[in-house]
Amino acid sequence: MCLYILCVFTSIIGGYLFAQAFAEIFWTKFWLSFVNALQWVDLCVGFAKTTLFAMLIATVSIYSASVAASTWTRWRATPPWRPSGAWCSWGPLTSS
Repeated sequence: MCLYILCVFTSIIGGYLFAQAFAEIFWTKFWLSFVNALQWVDLCVGFAKTTLFAMLIATVSIYSASVAASTWTRWRATPPWRPSGAWCSWGPLTSS
């Protein structure tokens, strides 16, 4: 959410600097035109997009962690350097 707010304000300031450099539009006029054009639906859509993107990232992270954990558990059960018929899972291989 903080990143979203930072990006919004950065784009506003960037738009102002561009407008100041090329059209000589002053800050008060630029800010008032932005505020007058902004509606609640714009804020709601921006918040919804940020929230859904965060949910997507969280879901993918949780899935990847569970896959990695299950792969690690299977690998620990039968390591590639030890045959599956070993008498002890972590002890030395000895022939008796």
